[in-house]
This record gives sequence, structure tokens and C-alpha cells, in this order.
Amino acid sequence: MRRFNVKVNGREYVVEIEEDTGAAANAAPAAAVTAAPSAPAAASPAAGKGSVEVRSPIQGRIVGISASAGDKVSKGSKLCVLEAMKMEYDVMSPADGTVVTASVTKGETAEEGKVLFTIDPTV
Repeated sequence: MRRFNVKVNGREYVVEIEEDTGAAANAAPAAAVTAAPSAPAAASPAAGKGSVEVRSPIQGRIVGISASAGDKVSKGSKLCVLEAMKMEYDVMSPADGTVVTASVTKGETAEEGKVLFTIDPTV
């Protein structure tokens, strides 16, 4: 995983790019890109529950949903896709666990910082 600091319109983002160098790299594009503002974290613990809230890193329209309540997810699993400024951003799970709530609807606009998912982490 490589991290880059990117500045767009005066706003800083941390971008992580994972490169697949194995045999599967030739089969399909394997780079996963996630972007989050460098100041507020995209995931933060929920108050006193041990759950993790996954927040929208930017304002954007939800164009795809890959996880719903009850789904088991792994760290790095795609939860949903946001579109902003004609670019798509994958929102990834910050931990292994089970999706407790999915507060997203395809087509809606998510404000920056909105809780999109709550994940009960695997211990």
C-alpha cells in the first residue's frame, strides 16, 4: 500500500493505492484507490459501543452500494462508491466485521462527514 498526499482545489486528501503484483494483475485492473480528507478521519469509533462509523470522506452522490446491514466485511472491502467532480471514490471498510447499519441510498447526495455505515468489528 502506497500513500500519497494530494491537494485538490486547496483541500488536502490522503490517497492510498494498493498494487497487485501477482499473476492476477494481468487478468484485470487491480489497483484500489481510496481517498479521504487528511484532516478528519473517514472512520471513527461510535460512542461507547466499540462499533466503527464509516463517514463520507467528501460530498458526493452515491452511485453504487456493495454492502448492506448484516453483511460480513473485511478490512479494505468496498462498501460503496461516491461520485464527486466526475470521479468515483471507493469507500472501503476500515476493519473486519459485520455491517450493523447502512445509511445510504443509491442516488442520494452524501455530505462530507455523514455516517454511511456502522461496522461491528471482529475481535
